[in-house]
Amino acid sequence: MRISTSQLYDQNIRSIMDNQREMTKTQEALSTGKRINRPSDDPVGAAKVVRLTEELDKLTQYQRNNDLLKNGLGQQEAVLDGINNSVTRARTLIVQAGSGALSPTDRRAIGTELGQIRDEVIALMNSQDANGDYIFAGYQSQTPAFSLNEASSGQNVIFNGDSGENKIKLSDSVSVRSTASGQDLFADVQGRRTFALGGIARSDRFGRND
Repeated sequence: MRISTSQLYDQNIRSIMDNQREMTKTQEALSTGKRINRPSDDPVGAAKVVRLTEELDKLTQYQRNNDLLKNGLGQQEAVLDGINNSVTRARTLIVQAGSGALSPTDRRAIGTELGQIRDEVIALMNSQDANGDYIFAGYQSQTPAFSLNEASSGQNVIFNGDSGENKIKLSDSVSVRSTASGQDLFADVQGRRTFALGGIARSDRFGRND
């Protein structure tokens, strides 16, 4: 079979074009550091790359979630430690207030400090996270979890949130509670504390605002 000059010319042109395409792909691979830059380079390999990329993105998000959880729990632990320290101080003052050796001035000073401690504890129970959400308000995170009912003779602390608990996903199969509702931590605590403030017996308790 004879090959015409035009056929030889076409074959040479196709060969040159193929070589140019391969050279372009090689240059692109070298410049990007990737063997597959488009699905047509390797359809099977491209599909694997897509799946691996999705898995890496998922793992990156889980790592972010883990960091958020750790920071959030650290903040909550610090808040609860602060509340515990304040309550411990209040108990010490209540014991001191029972001493018959105290003068009315001493009792008023203790009453003033107890009032300050009460305000500190309420402020801690209304702590907010980095996003401005009230961490103990459940799903009502845009509203302060607790408020003081000044109209009440006992000035009860009222819970304004709900029992919602937020969770954060750490893997495909693991979700961990990231917040605790103030209802469980504080509002449902049984018992009543009575102490003297400025010579007036007062009873402060937690009540829920239903």
